[in-house]
Amino acid sequence: MKKGDVLLKKWCFGVSYNKLESHVEMGGGGAHVAVSFPRYRSIVLRVLSCKKKGKNTFEVEAEQFASMTAKPKKVKQVFKKTKEGAYAVEGQKKVYHKLDFPFEVDAEMPPVGSLVTLNKRHCLVVSVGRNKMTIFIDGKYQITKVKPGTIRWRQDNIIASMPQAA
Repeated sequence: MKKGDVLLKKWCFGVSYNKLESHVEMGGGGAHVAVSFPRYRSIVLRVLSCKKKGKNTFEVEAEQFASMTAKPKKVKQVFKKTKEGAYAVEGQKKVYHKLDFPFEVDAEMPPVGSLVTLNKRHCLVVSVGRNKMTIFIDGKYQITKVKPGTIRWRQDNIIASMPQAA
């Protein structure tokens, strides 16, 4: 891990991510049936400084982006690199993923940090290359070949609204 790296933690909450659910909502003067899609929460960290504290352990000072409009908050955390390559914080259930931003962004490929559906399972796009992408699914990283323009995705708005590093 080094200065300028971007880490992403994303998880599903509130609604089942396996199937869509119908529920009744009030609106427009009456009740109507609506379909609820999975809701995801994202926290993005941009590393400002990093010190190695031992084997696979890093003390990191970073800017934390949790909202599209709020200013980033400075945080200091100790990360431990897991066997899969993700970064875990003691006491937190979900892990952070290091995102690899490409130099060229292809409009027909999903952006880094977005969600794609593969075999009816939600996957997190960690890096994108020429006709391939690395995804995080079932607790493991997997490299998948992709034909540009054939895949749909849901973009992460917090990453898209993050200001560029100075």
